[in-house]
Amino acid sequence: MGWYEITDDYIKDSKINLPVCETLQMRDVYGGTQRTIYRVDQSGRQFPVWTINENIENGVLAIVSADPRAQVPAGNAIGIIKYHTMSSRTQITLRRSELSLGLTDYSHGHEINFNGCNYRWVMSKNTMSTTTLYLKTDGNRILARWSGKPEGRAGDPSPVFELFVPPQTLDMDFLVVTGLAAAGYWKKADKLKSPISKILKIMGGLGP
Repeated sequence: MGWYEITDDYIKDSKINLPVCETLQMRDVYGGTQRTIYRVDQSGRQFPVWTINENIENGVLAIVSADPRAQVPAGNAIGIIKYHTMSSRTQITLRRSELSLGLTDYSHGHEINFNGCNYRWVMSKNTMSTTTLYLKTDGNRILARWSGKPEGRAGDPSPVFELFVPPQTLDMDFLVVTGLAAAGYWKKADKLKSPISKILKIMGGLGP
C-alpha cells in the first residue's frame, strides 16, 4: 500500500483513502515573525525540523534546519525559493543545487527532475483548488499531499504535509522545499489574476 494509480495529470482525490505515515505541520512562532515545520509522530508529539525565514521585500524564502547543529554545511540554507516581482516564475535551490520548477503539459501542476527521477506537484481534479497539491512520481505513485487550508483537523488551520509513504523512503528536504515552492507559485499566480495586476501586466507589455 502507500500508493494509488492515477492516469490524469491531476488527482481525483475523492478516491484516495491512503493511510498517512507521517504529518508535517507548519506553525507561526515568535508572534508570527517566523514559521517552523514540525514532524508529528503517532502520539501527537511535535519536533521542530525546519525553519522558514522570509524576506518579503526581496521575495525570498530560506528554509534552514530548526537545529543549527544539524545544518550541513554550517551556515547554509537547506533550500532557497525566490519569487520574481510581477511574475509567477520561481527559482529553487536545494542544498546548493538548482532545480527547475516547470508547469506540466496541462498546467495543472509542476514537474521537477531530482536525482534522475521525475516528480510532479499537481492539484485536485475535484476542486481545482491550488491550496491542495499532491506529490507523485512519473509512474503516478502518490507520495504526499500539501494542504494549505486543511479541513477536518479539529479546527486547526495550520498548513500540513501528509506523507503516504514512510519518510525514510523520500528525501524530506526535497519534499518540503519543492512543496513550499509549488504552493507559493499558485498563491502568487492567483494574486496576479486580479484586475489591477492584469492592467499592470498589459502596461508592462507596451512599448517598443
